[in-house]
Amino acid sequence: MLASGKSKEGLSLLSILDNTKSPLGRKLLRTWVLRPLLKESEIELRTQGVILANAQMEVCADDLPNTYAHAHANNCLHRAHTHSIHTHK
Repeated sequence: MLASGKSKEGLSLLSILDNTKSPLGRKLLRTWVLRPLLKESEIELRTQGVILANAQMEVCADDLPNTYAHAHANNCLHRAHTHSIHTHK
């Protein structure tokens, strides 16, 4: 396969499906494509795992503004506290 995600014959199935964000995710997807599950119970278990992971990511993404606001407030408090320690010596 070429660096652009195209094989000599054209696009590969892996390059079409690959929207991963990390090398580990890319490696896992490649393994899944090259060695697909054959037992229905294993397929169902993996599907449920993917559904659960997506749901957890959505919750994290939905809470991102609150997380950012909380982190920003803590940073401001820390700077104000540090400033008051240095100015009151």
